[in-house]
Amino acid sequence: MGEKGFFFNWSEAFTAGVEAVGGKGWNLARLERYGFTIPLAVF
Repeated sequence: MGEKGFFFNWSEAFTAGVEAVGGKGWNLARLERYGFTIPLAVF
């Protein structure tokens, strides 16, 4: 990822990884990827 962003959708957060979005953000993105409904959030 060339540019650092401040806002990610869940699929971007999953791709960016723990280092970019933190553990909570990455795990929420992972749950969304497996079909769980996750509301939009700012973290």
